[in-house]
Amino acid sequence: MSKPKIKNLFKEALTEVLESRPDLIENAVLNAVEDIAFIKAIEEGDKKDYVSYDELMNVMDKKIDSSG
Repeated sequence: MSKPKIKNLFKEALTEVLESRPDLIENAVLNAVEDIAFIKAIEEGDKKDYVSYDELMNVMDKKIDSSG
């Protein structure tokens, strides 16, 4: 089977999955946003001696809320 044919079949299969399961995209984006918020919270915490759990959750919640 040629590369263009394999590429086309892969695109069709991926399109079909994403059309039938839009939740997969939603979950992937949400997870990425949460990861970014967590990284930002860690970076913010690196500037201080200590970051409490509540501070961490506030930063993450703000980043999640501002993205969606």
